[in-house]
Order: sequence, then C-alpha cells, then structure tokens
Amino acid sequence: MLQNPYLKYDIERVNDILSKLSSLDLHVVDYSEVYQCIDDIFTEVVFKIIRCPVTPIFRARKNNNTSFLKMDDLIFPKADLIENFGRLSKPHCPVFYASSSGDIAVFEIQPNDDDILTIVQFQLKPQFIYIQSYKLGESSNVFQNNSQSLNNEGNYSPEYMKIVERIHSFFTEQFLVIIDANEGDKYKITAAISEILFLKNDFAECLIYPSVAANMEGFNVGIKPDVFISKYKPTGIAEYKIVKKDFSDDAKEYVIVCIKKAEKILDNGVIKW
Repeated sequence: MLQNPYLKYDIERVNDILSKLSSLDLHVVDYSEVYQCIDDIFTEVVFKIIRCPVTPIFRARKNNNTSFLKMDDLIFPKADLIENFGRLSKPHCPVFYASSSGDIAVFEIQPNDDDILTIVQFQLKPQFIYIQSYKLGESSNVFQNNSQSLNNEGNYSPEYMKIVERIHSFFTEQFLVIIDANEGDKYKITAAISEILFLKNDFAECLIYPSVAANMEGFNVGIKPDVFISKYKPTGIAEYKIVKKDFSDDAKEYVIVCIKKAEKILDNGVIKW
C-alpha cells in the first residue's frame, strides 16, 4: 500500500516557495523568516538518516606566525566568539567542520603562496564504528560504501516522492552556492536547512555535503560539538607550507610541503612539537 503522509502543499506551490526563497535579499531579511519558510515546507517530509563511518576526517587552519600549541585552537570556536553565519550554523552556534581528505581541507581555507598551515587528522575512537549522518548531494562513495539506513524505506506515492526529491534538490543546490568571505548573510538559507535537518534533529549527529571549494571532488562534514568531543580523537598533526597556488580556468592545484610534524598530542590537548 502506498504511503502518502500529509502534504501541506502540492508540487507547484512548493516550487513557488523555493523560487521565492532563492530570490530573497539575505542581507535584509531576518534569519527567523528564512527559517520559518523552510520549516513550513518541511512539514511531514521524510529524509534518510544513515549510519556512516565518517572517519578519518581532516581539518586545516592557517598559522598566525607561530605553531598551534593546544587542540582547542584547532577544533571549533567557543559560542560567544561566533558572530557570523556559517555554511551550517547561525551566530553563537558552534559546529565542528572537517573534510574527507587533507587536500580538501586545504582548499576549504583558500591559502596563498608561502602561507603556513596546520592540518589535523581525526578518527573515530575504537568503540565507535559509525555516526548517524544525513548526506546532501551525490555522496554515496564518501568514506566507505557500507552505510546503513536508520529509516524504513517506505513505499511512498509518486506525488509525495516528487515533492521530497524537489526539496532535497533545492537543499543541495543551496549548499553548492559559492559565497565570498564577506557575504556571510548569504549563508542564512543553508544555516536554516542545517538547523532543521541536523542541529535540531535528535537522530542526526553529522551532515555531509559536497566541497564547493574543491569543485565537488570531495566532501565536507559538520559534526555536533558534543558528538565530536565524545567520539573522535586526533591521530596526527603537521605543519605545511604552500609552495605554489595554481588556479586556472581548467584546474585548481596547491603544491604543499610538510615542514614539521608534532611529536605527540597529550591527553589534555597540549601539542608537543
């Protein structure tokens, strides 16, 4: 028997709402209005949460004239220091951002020639195999192909599936928008999507989305801070120098060289070089 959860709007109305969302002046409109609009069309829409082995993951930071000495400075900032919108978050709402490879992590911070970076590798602690994740975009090959669904697949009507697919497509399109560093307000739509799909979802621990900076050739993850602290550990840390930044119309490439590796990371998060 076909399942057809209560649908607040038909596909034409959903398309109209999504079109208006895309045309909002995000510098002017309040975040609460954006959130309410997305939450409204999200009523009764089912999205799949999977158990996914999100490991290893990598995070890069630019050095500021000296080596990082504490892991706290390499993970996520404290809530009171977050003043702007991010891809997955609104102000004062920390999220741990990382990438599926060290190369993608470098692209995400967009360094220049001669910059010094620190790249950290994290892995799930041995007692954890998966974290509960929501994936945006074509991410079936990220990490490993043994993800497990937590949702019943269901046998939904074509009308219902058409609406779900349209909303999912809109979400993915928004995450692929290239946004300049000084235009943080343009993250209001993805921040609202993240809050509804991920941050306020008790089942979701992680959101996986394509890396725009790396031309969708890899993936980024956002992980809830408490999940990251309890389930991940750093397994390697090193400093690199950008030897060459080569961005052309055909390809983007960084040439980097490792200049120093940490000897160890203490249990209290102190980094020994």
